[in-house]
Amino acid sequence: MELISSNSNNTLSKKLCKKKNKKMNNNLTIINPKIIKQGENILNKNDFFKKLMNLMNSGEFKDFYDSYFNDWSDIETIIFYIKLYKTIAYEYKTRFNEEINDELMSYMLYNVMSNEQTRKLALEKFRDFKEHKSIDMEKNKDFRYLLDFSKYSIVRTTSQLTYLNNNDNISKLDELLKKI
Repeated sequence: MELISSNSNNTLSKKLCKKKNKKMNNNLTIINPKIIKQGENILNKNDFFKKLMNLMNSGEFKDFYDSYFNDWSDIETIIFYIKLYKTIAYEYKTRFNEEINDELMSYMLYNVMSNEQTRKLALEKFRDFKEHKSIDMEKNKDFRYLLDFSKYSIVRTTSQLTYLNNNDNISKLDELLKKI
């Protein structure tokens, strides 16, 4: 739907319709400026709607939505992964006082779901969340305890190791690991 103000001429309207629809439609939609002003006020006062509009207009989210939001089961699975992601990120930040990188997060998500014990507990926690029980991170310790980052990452001690994440430093990383 194109926004066309009451002072727009018919030629401009036809161009907008042609550009959007690739064919001319004789219907012209005019939105009352008062409605636009009220919508503006809502966006200025309501943080949820502002964030929702930003999210829904994001090309990356549109692509994600079109690819994965196909039915309720898909949506529930996505929400499950979002909650699992947040739990892993919280635990990593708590233990190491830094944000987890995408590669380690992907690996952790995959491994939580591949391991019967962690998958079962993660799904139990999600069921609790769906049943309106608390998903408070502090009450989630039994699951977070099972997240073993030491298998997948190097714990840095004082200044022994530096975070190395590019190919030029692979040999330096190998050398440092041999010293530990």
